[in-house]
Parts: sequence; structure tokens; C-alpha cells
Amino acid sequence: MDISQLAAKQKRYREWKEFLLNPSISHTTKESLEATVSQYGNLIVKIWEDGAQSPFLIAELEDIERQLEMLNESVRLQGTQTMGREFDK
Repeated sequence: MDISQLAAKQKRYREWKEFLLNPSISHTTKESLEATVSQYGNLIVKIWEDGAQSPFLIAELEDIERQLEMLNESVRLQGTQTMGREFDK
């Protein structure tokens, strides 16, 4: 993973942190999101600090991204605002 890809992941992390401020997310979902976003951020830092191209860490990062998207879908099904296209700009 090169630096531009890691920078894109960091940008996405900031967007997820901003999304957590959404007051319409249920308490239970918000707790899950907070924990998962925290894991995501910690893993980005670990990859940056290690400077490693570890396939294990990259796979773990991709898995956490899938978890975040599943949680986002859960929020959508609850009828609240989700991480939509406005966050992809």
C-alpha cells in the first residue's frame, strides 16, 4: 500500500469520525461504529509506523472497512442519514 492509498484511508477515517456526530444514529449502532472506527484508525497508524506492506494488516484493514460499510447499511435501514456520496467528495 503506497502513501496515496494510505492517505485516502486516513481521509475516510476522518469522514467516519465526522459521521459519528450524526445525532440520529441509535445508541447501540453508535457504540459499534465508535469501536470499529477506533480500530480502523489504530490500524492505519500501525501500518504507517511499521512502514510495512504486510498482507495481513492490509487484509485486516479491508475487513474493518467492510464492517464499517455493514454498519452504515444498518443505519440506512433504520431510516437515518448514512455515509452517502456527500462524504466521497
